Amino acid sequence: MNRWEVEELFRNGGFTPLQIEKIGELLRILGRYMIVDWEVLQARANEKISLKYLKILTTRNIAVELSQPIEGTTEEKYLYQLGATGIYALDKAKEMYNELNILADHGARSRILTFNHFAIARDYELLFHKQDKKHRYFFCKGNIVCYFPDEIKEIEIIRVIMEYKRSQGIEDITPDQVREEYKFIPINIKIIPLGMKTKNRYYRITEV
Repeated sequence: MNRWEVEELFRNGGFTPLQIEKIGELLRILGRYMIVDWEVLQARANEKISLKYLKILTTRNIAVELSQPIEGTTEEKYLYQLGATGIYALDKAKEMYNELNILADHGARSRILTFNHFAIARDYELLFHKQDKKHRYFFCKGNIVCYFPDEIKEIEIIRVIMEYKRSQGIEDITPDQVREEYKFIPINIKIIPLGMKTKNRYYRITEV
């Protein structure tokens, strides 16, 4: 779908008001958390999600459903993220979202999904913030920073925060002051692996 077709759906009766409400909720979840599986999606929704709304999103590339073989089984795992038209819809609605790095590899994507499970267990909510482009750490509400200690050290994140604050005119900030303001939480659960074979079920590209 192109952007004009998206506007046609939303503005000219392509979706009912109820569909827009449910689709909007799904888009906001995907826009905040970037990559989710069914468990994360259900945990972040205000109520149980109907599969029919996910089907509407994925078949129109408003959201993307990715399938991945589960190693050692004949089953598949399904992941969801914003599609290009979903990003356009949020932009048009002037809704905030966290941008998934377009070049994020399977390691970065694994970290995002792992963080999302870690955050649910601790009731952390991801901020709409300038998140790390390599997805090694995540700013959450309450000045909490969750990070993967094997990927980045706490002091490196502190330096990023100090640089940002200096860009805002706060020149005399120190590492100790940052530590007083922020709580740094290492993500200490096992990485949820996403392999290199994950693919969009509805948008197949010939392998080269």
